[in-house]
Amino acid sequence: MQISVSQILSKTAEITGSRLGGLIGMWLTFFAMQIIFMMIAFGAFGTSLAALGLAAEPQDMGAMGMGMGIGMMFMMFLLYLVYFYLYAAQSAAMSRLASPLLNPNFGEALTGGFISGISLMGAFVLLAIGYFIGAIVLGLVAGVLSLLGPVGAVISAVALIAALLYLAARLSILAPVVAVDGVRNPVTAIARAWQLTGANVVNILLALLVLIAGSLVLFAIPFALFYGTIESLGEGAVDPASAIGSMFGMFGLFALVGVIVTVVASVMIAVIHAGVSGTQAEHLERTFE
Repeated sequence: MQISVSQILSKTAEITGSRLGGLIGMWLTFFAMQIIFMMIAFGAFGTSLAALGLAAEPQDMGAMGMGMGIGMMFMMFLLYLVYFYLYAAQSAAMSRLASPLLNPNFGEALTGGFISGISLMGAFVLLAIGYFIGAIVLGLVAGVLSLLGPVGAVISAVALIAALLYLAARLSILAPVVAVDGVRNPVTAIARAWQLTGANVVNILLALLVLIAGSLVLFAIPFALFYGTIESLGEGAVDPASAIGSMFGMFGLFALVGVIVTVVASVMIAVIHAGVSGTQAEHLERTFE
C-alpha cells in the first residue's frame, strides 16, 4: 500500500497529540525499570564483592581475584542482556501504544511489549551480526577505493551513508511488525519489514530525514543555551551560582527534548507500519482516508 510523506507527517502529528501522555508515561515506566534494575544489580554486585573480601584468607586472594574477574564478566553480560531486553520491550510497547491499527490501554501495551521483547531482541541481534559482516565487507571495499586517493574516500563515505539510510528505511518498521502484527520469529519479522517497505522506500526515507532534521533543531536549542551560558560565565556576565542553575535547567531541557524525540519517532514508525501493512485493509483505508 502506498503512503505519502504528507500522510506520514500529518498522521504522526495527530497520533502524537492524542496519545502523548500515555507514550511519555510508557517511556518513564521503562526508564524507572532500568534505573531500579541497575541499582539492584550494582548493589548486589558490590555486596558480593564486600562479602568475598571479608571472608577470604590472604593466601586465597589470587584465586579469589580470578574468580571475581570471571564473575564480573558474567555479571556484566547478564546486565547488558537484561538492559537490552528492556530496551526491546520498551520499543515494542511504545509501538503498540502508538499504532493507528490498535487502541490498547496502557496495561495492554505494556504487557504486549514484554511479550514481544524477546523476539525483537533476537531480531536486533541478527541485524547487529549482519551489520558487522557488512562493515567488514565495506571496509575491504573502502581499502581498495582508498587507492584512488581522495576521490575513493568520498565514494566510500557516500556509499556508506547511502547504504545506512536505505537499510534504515527498509527495516524501520521492525518493532511494530513484531509488536503489532505479532510476528515472533526474528527472521520472519525482518523479512516482513523488508517486504512491506519495498514500494515506499523513498517516502519513508524522506519522512525519516524530516524527523532527523527536526530532532537536530530541537537538540540544538539546549546546546546553544549551554554554550551561551559558558561563554557568559567566562566573560563574567553571570555569576557562578546562576550559571550552575541555568546549566541544570538546560540538562533538564535536553532530557525533555530526548523524550519527545523518542515518542515522536515511535509514533512515526507505527504510522509508517500502518500505512504500508497489508493487514486490516479496511481499518487502514479509514485511517488514511
